[in-house]
Amino acid sequence: MPSEQLSTEYWFTWYDNLSMRTWVLVGNPSQTETAEVDIYIGNMTSPQGHYSIPPGGRVTPKFALMDGPVRVVSTNGVKVFTSERSVYHVDSFNEVFGCVIP
Repeated sequence: MPSEQLSTEYWFTWYDNLSMRTWVLVGNPSQTETAEVDIYIGNMTSPQGHYSIPPGGRVTPKFALMDGPVRVVSTNGVKVFTSERSVYHVDSFNEVFGCVIP
């Protein structure tokens, strides 16, 4: 992903780790800064998870729920990238990049 397209906030419409196997990938392309990232699912006011992602690192958390939307936020301003992968029918999957809402 080109660096000018990186953001500090991304959205996905849905998360389903009950009828499918789904996870969110959050990567930190910075070579010097740690990204502090919160992930919200559904109408939660508190994050489902908080992650400190080191420079060049990534996390791939899974949550045992089905809800939406999903919001990924870098709380300290470090730009990150995200995708959400859902595996179904054992060997089929769908993966999408997070949407940036202006």
